[in-house]
Amino acid sequence: MNNCKNCNSKVSGNFCYNCGQKTNTHRISHHEILHDTLHSVWHLDKGFLYTFIQIIKKP
Repeated sequence: MNNCKNCNSKVSGNFCYNCGQKTNTHRISHHEILHDTLHSVWHLDKGFLYTFIQIIKKP
């Protein structure tokens, strides 16, 4: 049994029962930062080509 990183209560599952914080925490990598930055700036869920065509068709 671990302690929650957010509220310090005892947790045993995937989420804290008290505050809802995920128990699966990990270090932030360069790849994760790049992915999150690109996703938040361009939000390319369907890919670059689809987004590029939509920008040309409907600016």
